[in-house]
Amino acid sequence: MKDKLDLEIIFYFTEAYHRLLEEGKISREEHEKIQALLDNLEQYPTELLQEKLNSIFADKKSGD
Repeated sequence: MKDKLDLEIIFYFTEAYHRLLEEGKISREEHEKIQALLDNLEQYPTELLQEKLNSIFADKKSGD
């Protein structure tokens, strides 16, 4: 079971990314991918999580 701090972190990021979706700063597809990562956060070491987040936004960075 996730401890209280883990749940607070997941909640914070979920809310932040939802706000970005509502503001049109990320796409629905990006939001869904991020949410899938957050739902399974405990499965990823920090480096792998960062790599996966970077890959979600790689297309956006190359398009700038």
